[in-house]
Amino acid sequence: MKNNLAGLCRKLLSLASLSLMVLTLSAQDKSPEFPKGITGYAYIQQGVVSDFKKGSPRHYQLGLSLRPELTLVPQRLRVGVQAQVLTALNSWRVQAGPTASLRLADAKAGLFGTYANVQLTAGHLWGNYGQRLVGGGLQAEFFQVAVLSVSAYRDYGLQQWWLQTSIGINLLMKKRAAVSDPFSEP
Repeated sequence: MKNNLAGLCRKLLSLASLSLMVLTLSAQDKSPEFPKGITGYAYIQQGVVSDFKKGSPRHYQLGLSLRPELTLVPQRLRVGVQAQVLTALNSWRVQAGPTASLRLADAKAGLFGTYANVQLTAGHLWGNYGQRLVGGGLQAEFFQVAVLSVSAYRDYGLQQWWLQTSIGINLLMKKRAAVSDPFSEP
């Protein structure tokens, strides 16, 4: 039993190391997406909570969330936290936990660079009513200003699914450097 656990730990450590190397090597592109620094999105979300068994109710959920993330691997990976307040199952809920976003692809705009990127998101949230949610989804980020996302979380404690869509805006947008105009300078 002890040898099996040690072997499993070694395999997991090797897999994590290999994954980090691949992410680091694949992040060596010229994309302006996922720059160094911090993003801070505020989301409004809506969706459904259910166990999807025959005859079981489907509850509507609506909420607000904040998700600040730090770019860990430029052009590739962000990690952060998420905190949300929502109404679901006839009561107000508070949930929080760690998140990660992995950039999958960019939408190119020819000579103008990129205008969007698509991310795979993952998270684990704990709630004030015993929720233990694990899941993720896909997110499209436009001009590093706004996002649209769809996600699915499984509450492994209460055996329910939380499916949601959301729209967000970056509250920590970086100001772009002013371009000097040689014709209007004295």
